[in-house]
Amino acid sequence: MDYITGLSENTAYDLGRLFISDKDLTFNGQLITSADRYEVYQLIAGYLHGRENRLVAPDPQQGYQEQLNLNINDK
Repeated sequence: MDYITGLSENTAYDLGRLFISDKDLTFNGQLITSADRYEVYQLIAGYLHGRENRLVAPDPQQGYQEQLNLNINDK
């Protein structure tokens, strides 16, 4: 019945698959180029990779300072 009414059965989307698809992607009405897609994909992947290694240390001037350790040089 969802097919007839135009509703999608899948309510979850994999952004990784979306970024590598050949569909046009826009952000606030601006078309995202393939180079932009790659950059955004890398930013998201890096964020998710380092999420567990993020440290929040108090900074008296700003209230806190956030660090992100991507473990690039860790063996």
